[in-house]
Amino acid sequence: MDNLLIVADLSEPDPVMFSYGTGLEDWVRSELPEVQLLDLDAGSDKSFALQIKQGLQKAKKAALWIKSDKSGNGLGGVAGLVEFAVRNPEKCLLLLEGENAMLERFGKATKGNFVAGAEEELKLEVIEYFEFAG
Repeated sequence: MDNLLIVADLSEPDPVMFSYGTGLEDWVRSELPEVQLLDLDAGSDKSFALQIKQGLQKAKKAALWIKSDKSGNGLGGVAGLVEFAVRNPEKCLLLLEGENAMLERFGKATKGNFVAGAEEELKLEVIEYFEFAG
């Protein structure tokens, strides 16, 4: 697998709305068809996060896009993914949509490979990042 985008939604899980197939995922499929997309949410099984981490390790270039709706909340099942991104800034772009104090602290350790912003800003970052990935 060459290019991988992981979308992790740490917001409180909504039992009525499942995030897969939302506007962001549809956008990735149409704008970046060469990028494999994986997504997980706050309710995802921890073993699924471990499988995603294995994919992250095998990817040539990856981006970890975290959606969070509360400042100060933890990282939940994506802590291992964030750790990988922080330790491998040359290989993995770390993105934050929303607020998460812990992730912002980790982001400072990525040597400039961390972007926090609104969805539209992050889409531009992802396009630029994967265009340079070749």
